[in-house]
Amino acid sequence: FFGESMFSTVRDSSKVALVHLVERLRYGGFRLLDTQFLTDHLRRFGAIEIDRDEYLQMLAVALSEKADFYSCDTVEGNGSIVTSGGPVEPLGE
Repeated sequence: FFGESMFSTVRDSSKVALVHLVERLRYGGFRLLDTQFLTDHLRRFGAIEIDRDEYLQMLAVALSEKADFYSCDTVEGNGSIVTSGGPVEPLGE
């Protein structure tokens, strides 16, 4: 999955959206979230920088595995899939 920069008119809503996105990707079996740039803001959420060769290896693995962005839509309950209150582990772990 590839992430782009976010804009919001409500303070900190982009942080909530990012945490929700990461948990949704995790739940759906995604292995990689490419943020394109590593910032201090993203680092707070567990983002790490990797070199090109490692990225290409991780990308090859991610593309070979099944992932479903909508898999959490069938979860019953309150609809929340966020499981952590702090920094999240990298998607590949």
